[in-house]
Amino acid sequence: MPKALLLFLVCLFGGSLMAQSSSIQPNTGTQGQTLPIIISGQNTQYQAGSATVQLQYSQGSLTINQGSLTGFTNIQVNSPTQITGTLVVPSNAPFGSYNLMVMAGSSTMTFDASAFTVQAPSSNSIQMQPNGVKPGNTVNGMTVTVPGGSFKSAITGINKVWLSKGTVVLENFSNISVQNASTFTADFTAPANVPQGMYDMNVFENSGAMHVRVGAFEISNDVSLVERPLFNFSYFPNPAQDYLKVSYAEANTATTFEIVDLNGRLIQSYTAEGSEGEMAFSISNLAKGMYLLRVQQAGSVVTVKKWQKN
Repeated sequence: MPKALLLFLVCLFGGSLMAQSSSIQPNTGTQGQTLPIIISGQNTQYQAGSATVQLQYSQGSLTINQGSLTGFTNIQVNSPTQITGTLVVPSNAPFGSYNLMVMAGSSTMTFDASAFTVQAPSSNSIQMQPNGVKPGNTVNGMTVTVPGGSFKSAITGINKVWLSKGTVVLENFSNISVQNASTFTADFTAPANVPQGMYDMNVFENSGAMHVRVGAFEISNDVSLVERPLFNFSYFPNPAQDYLKVSYAEANTATTFEIVDLNGRLIQSYTAEGSEGEMAFSISNLAKGMYLLRVQQAGSVVTVKKWQKN
């Protein structure tokens, strides 16, 4: 819906509506990221069972609506002034500011300009130790290192920490304790019935910086708490058009590189030949969008990197 039309509708409802406003937290996300969101209204009367939430790109026509794969899901009205849910940012969402529109009842509509920002993540090298747990178990004293973090800057602290996989969000973190500007410790409990697999790690600072690491943590009955070794490799270009090249060192014969889509579907797979080398994936036939480069050694995922096909 065009911004001018939204403003006209707001005015049409009368002066009392103009005193209403809303905000969304977190107010920052990255392409393909899954976020647990809280919408807080001021002078609102949100009504259960009727909430519609949209983000409108302020520089174009892209609208992020409620949907099954991307957009808003699990929208719940908790009170006249609070709505919760999940937001999956589309992988093609342009960087920049987005306007927030909320409709929750016949007499409540809010429009807030530049309420949300899609930006590049500040870090993609978050390290977690331990980096896995079995369903139903708890990791105590997990150490999370975020290169580029500023947890003790002028605006100090961590706003929110969560794991995500598709539309699943896990916020079961407790006893979060900042150790220094780039490190904190926390306890995490994995629900017994949680979907198994690799989860993205998300850290949102009070300063507004968003840090995301794709495939950073594993929840599985087969998980081992032995620290996975760092693997020295690089991939380029990113974005890529015809070929995605991978250069590696210190590989072994059980090292495989895999192109995977965001739904987990395996597209291509190559096994490393020799301890050092370079290979190229032909990607000219792939649709434009975001994909994953997954590295496995001896059947275990070592790391997952996100890249874009132009």
